[in-house]
Amino acid sequence: MKKLLFIFLTVLFITSCNKTEKNNTEITTQEETPIEVSSWIKSDNTPEKQVYNLDEIISSRDIKNCDKIENTLDKISCTNSIYLLLAQENKDYSYCDKIRGTQYKENCITSVNNIHLKDGQCDNIKNSSDKNICTLEKNIEESKNIKLSDCNNIQDKEIQNKCSNYYYITYIQNTPDIKENSYCEKITNEYDKANCNEIIKERNWAQDEQKQVQNIISNSQWKDKKMIEIEQNCSKLPWGISSFEKCREEKYSVLAVEAKDVSLCNNLSNTSAQNNCKNYYVGLTDLEIFQKARDTKNINLCNDIQDSLSKEQCKTLVGKK
Repeated sequence: MKKLLFIFLTVLFITSCNKTEKNNTEITTQEETPIEVSSWIKSDNTPEKQVYNLDEIISSRDIKNCDKIENTLDKISCTNSIYLLLAQENKDYSYCDKIRGTQYKENCITSVNNIHLKDGQCDNIKNSSDKNICTLEKNIEESKNIKLSDCNNIQDKEIQNKCSNYYYITYIQNTPDIKENSYCEKITNEYDKANCNEIIKERNWAQDEQKQVQNIISNSQWKDKKMIEIEQNCSKLPWGISSFEKCREEKYSVLAVEAKDVSLCNNLSNTSAQNNCKNYYVGLTDLEIFQKARDTKNINLCNDIQDSLSKEQCKTLVGKK
């Protein structure tokens, strides 16, 4: 009996050992076998997400290309943008009717209105308010004698203001004798008001310059008188010839600027003094032109500046918007 029990335990032990060894072998095999990367990738039959360039589709002006877009909002944006471009390019309101969204449709109509308004094609404008503005502007442009009452009779306040603003700015432009900005103050649009004030400022600049020239011409002895005064006053200085020449250099430099005549510098006795006088004249003259160009925002005046560096600085400053 004991012998049979021993044999049974021995067989049981061997069987258990074999099973354990088999399990260990399977575990080892599983750990050593690499995971296939391809098992984590979608199969070739799975459709990939569509990629498209919305700007390129809009640029094509072809509505059919928008149908390729899956996202609903992008598709609407695509069709709206193309219809807007076609409406603007063809000046055709019918494309605006195809646009989805009330506000976008109104923006399209306004855009086409502005194109017709700019071209002066008043009869083609769909919006009655803009059509009236266009007609009024054409009437103002074609007649200098239009009455302000034509604007005052308009019921719509916005149209009335546009009309009166246009009337005042046109009246100022067509009436060169006006030198005050009282009319400009009646303009409600800030841009037109600023433009009006610039016109008046330029006229006053021109008038002042003309007065200065007339005064110099009317008094032909003025420069001669000034030159005599310079010689007399400088000769009274007690410190010798050097002080006398220095005095003359300073006085003639000032006189050249006042008389706007750089040739007066040639009355000085030596080259160094003449050059100093001319440099003084050029410097102050350039500065005056620079300030005038800046105040009137007239970049063409910068070309009158003699110093090349100052000229470029003037163009840079005045050219800024």
